[in-house]
Amino acid sequence: MSRRNRFDVVLFDIDNVLVDTRASYLAAIQKTVEIYLNRPGVVTPKEIDQFKLLGGFNDDWDACYGIITFLETALHRLSISELRGTFPGRPLGIEGLLKGLKVLYGRVETPSYRKIAGIFQGIYLGSKKGSGLIRKEKLIFPKSLLEKIHGRGVRLGIVTGRDRYEAEYALKRLGILSLFDVLVTIDQVRREERRQGKRLRKPDPWPILEAARKFKKSYRYRTPSRTRLRFLYVGDLPDDVLAGKRAKKFISLRTAAFPKFTRDPRAVREELRKIKPDYLLKNPQGLLRLLS
Repeated sequence: MSRRNRFDVVLFDIDNVLVDTRASYLAAIQKTVEIYLNRPGVVTPKEIDQFKLLGGFNDDWDACYGIITFLETALHRLSISELRGTFPGRPLGIEGLLKGLKVLYGRVETPSYRKIAGIFQGIYLGSKKGSGLIRKEKLIFPKSLLEKIHGRGVRLGIVTGRDRYEAEYALKRLGILSLFDVLVTIDQVRREERRQGKRLRKPDPWPILEAARKFKKSYRYRTPSRTRLRFLYVGDLPDDVLAGKRAKKFISLRTAAFPKFTRDPRAVREELRKIKPDYLLKNPQGLLRLLS
């Protein structure tokens, strides 16, 4: 561990931070909703981004479930763009959405989560009939830049809403998997949720704290016990920043928001200003300057 860097560990979200997923995950959400409802064009990419800004929908299966539930219950009486004013509390999440819809309409049309997940995975990962949208993903942070950061003695980790297979597949295909020492994925979070009996997905700090715990364990026999690791978490959405802020109570951590690759960066920046990340990155190179 080198003290010449401002941080010892950088934790990354994957989607639209490390990897451009606008042609994969976002498109998979849109197609899943259309297939499930059998209504082509029922939701736009911009509306999906607006829905995710409600908070608590970092998991893309959750986002599909929430959008379908809303569209089935509200019909044409309320648009997704109007949801931000109707449900001002953040993060909203599935529980908040169900509660709010029940108050508004006296009922909630709940879809099949399992069916939604099956449709989504077929579109995203592909099937025997064709390759999935995952193959359209491209790097945002150049490999050379990540190698330079790693070469400075900064260790790298992942905290993502992807499952482990999807995360490792994408990082390996793009040639950067070996640069990351720790991966915390949604399947680990789901296991812990079952153990604790509550939801622990971002904006809950558990995924970040679990990554920090793994790094601390690996450092235990190499550094004095008094040394406190300094973490930086890089994400694109308000849920990422909120998770980091909540993790600050337990570890030395700062948050860096990088909203450039969201579908509506201006709207995301407006939401981010309300929760005040420690840093706002304009481009990947800004991270290298931030570490110095």
